[in-house]
Amino acid sequence: MARFCRRAVGDHVIMADRSWPHAESIVLHIRDRHGKDWIAKHCRREEHFAQELVAYREWVPALGGLAPTLLGQDERHRTLLLTFEPGEVETYDGAGTYRQAGALIRRFHDAADQRAGDDFVALLAARLDRALSRGREIFSRRDADFLREQLKRLNCLPEPMRVPVHADNQPRNWLVDTSGTVRLIDFGLSRWDVWIRDLVRLYYRDWRREPELQDAFLDGYGRRLHAADLELLQVLGAITAVTTVLWARERGDAGFESQGWNTLALVRTEAG
Repeated sequence: MARFCRRAVGDHVIMADRSWPHAESIVLHIRDRHGKDWIAKHCRREEHFAQELVAYREWVPALGGLAPTLLGQDERHRTLLLTFEPGEVETYDGAGTYRQAGALIRRFHDAADQRAGDDFVALLAARLDRALSRGREIFSRRDADFLREQLKRLNCLPEPMRVPVHADNQPRNWLVDTSGTVRLIDFGLSRWDVWIRDLVRLYYRDWRREPELQDAFLDGYGRRLHAADLELLQVLGAITAVTTVLWARERGDAGFESQGWNTLALVRTEAG
């Protein structure tokens, strides 16, 4: 990573390590000898690097400068060089931040024409089976039965269209500057999926605490939630809860694991 940065920007110093504790990636704020700031990001997993590269090349330009710009990459070592953007994460200012975030996510979703598919439920079922297999010592038989029953609810819904999604849309990936302008960051999970994927974490966490933030986000997005959307949200919420618990348990992150269990409890309550 250091060699790539030296080739790309010359001599530089590390101003800050902006990596998350989970260490899925290394994110460094660097400054060259001319005083110009950059972001260098190393992805530990090939899959995430490939997804992020596609996002920056094909979908991020639709955000019109409200996201970092890709300046270079070292594909062999899974490293990206990005523009440095001002702001801090998780420093949002209520409804205005959420309204801007909703508008940004809509632009990201509209960055390419929608795609049809005919295997959505089968893909979710396979993902759930893998997760339950990994978590057979964690989740009870009652949990597994409930999750599979939730998945069956999708059989009566139309096959959803796919769009480019961020897939980790939450305030920790919203960069807010001193003027209140929001920028979207971290595209390592971006892929083709259903639009509502980018609402799951917000719906089961932030919007429970402050319901008015849901209205603000959806105002920015330009769409309301209908009955079929809520059905899909519940199913995706249940599966997200399982994968969150697994991911957190494997990394010893008790706080994040608690979020997963809380989400699963909320889905149970909604399902009656």
